[in-house]
Amino acid sequence: SGSGARGTFGALAHLLSDAAATADIGEIDKRPPPSSQKPEVSPQGAAVARTERNQGSADCAGCTTEEEPEEDDVAFDPPSEGNPRPASSVEPSVLSGAAESVAELFGVSRQEDSEPVVQCYPFPHDVKFTLGDDRYIEVARHKPPKDASGRRSKRAAIMFLPGVHGGVGPCRSDGATYDENALFPLLAERLSAAGMHCYRVSWNRQSPSISDVVEALTALAWRVIRGRKRKVIFVGHSLGGSIAMIAAEILRRSFLEEPSSWPKGAHIAGVCTLASALSGAHLTSQLEGIPKLFFHGTDDDVVSPVCADTLYKYSAHPCTLQYLEGAGHDLLSHKAYLLDKIEHWLLVCSGVRSDGKRLNA
Repeated sequence: SGSGARGTFGALAHLLSDAAATADIGEIDKRPPPSSQKPEVSPQGAAVARTERNQGSADCAGCTTEEEPEEDDVAFDPPSEGNPRPASSVEPSVLSGAAESVAELFGVSRQEDSEPVVQCYPFPHDVKFTLGDDRYIEVARHKPPKDASGRRSKRAAIMFLPGVHGGVGPCRSDGATYDENALFPLLAERLSAAGMHCYRVSWNRQSPSISDVVEALTALAWRVIRGRKRKVIFVGHSLGGSIAMIAAEILRRSFLEEPSSWPKGAHIAGVCTLASALSGAHLTSQLEGIPKLFFHGTDDDVVSPVCADTLYKYSAHPCTLQYLEGAGHDLLSHKAYLLDKIEHWLLVCSGVRSDGKRLNA
């Protein structure tokens, strides 16, 4: 299966090499965003610098919409007599080849990572998803409530990915490393109440190995999708934005090239990034038909606002870019706006209305 995975990712390596000259994520550039359209500031203070490209449908062609018996989340423990794999499930090669392939894409190997380990920001969680040794991600799950029959919705799975420091993600109180009312925890609470399965993720260390993280996320997606959450949506801040784009493209290709290894209807239903780095941005050119929503603060001195314009130019339809006037890298000044805007967008991508009812197909 490893050789199949390497074939799957050969084109990705080519894309990365082509974009290397323009995808310098280390540069800090304080110039204003290079947009010919003057931002229009909304009442919430969000500067909209791009309008939406073709919106299209958040649903993929051929996805099933009929109701199926609800299952509990697939356990995160290895398969065993009490936790067998479904008889029809054949693991896609991406699970065994993700880490190796991503390492090749970025021209590094796990063995070359000699940086000292710095612990992530605080992150209360209920699952440690372990790959082996000291390689793991931490996951805080937010399940939707059960209905009168004791079943949970299976509408979608949303994965929230933080920046380089890990922890709860953006929009924390000034100077805080932990805030239970940061953007991602609030979104997860709202969306789970509306029927979404939300998975907030943190890393095993600050500045984690991208290959390890993507390997863990593909394995997490495999288990989540086998639990009948066919739609997967990624939301990432800073480094998490890059990882969201990379993971989305890797899974999309696996869905396309190994359809028999995934449950029918499995697909990426959306990618949202906030103050994203550019690593992986060119891969969004492959995400045709998948809704994409990008935010970036005009006063971001960590990742240049120029990166957002580059990301937008790479991206296939449909996609939307919004500059947030006066916002820094953490985007705290626009938390209320982001909370409402992203919640609505995720509900649409998931195929439900704000009242929790299913949208018409």
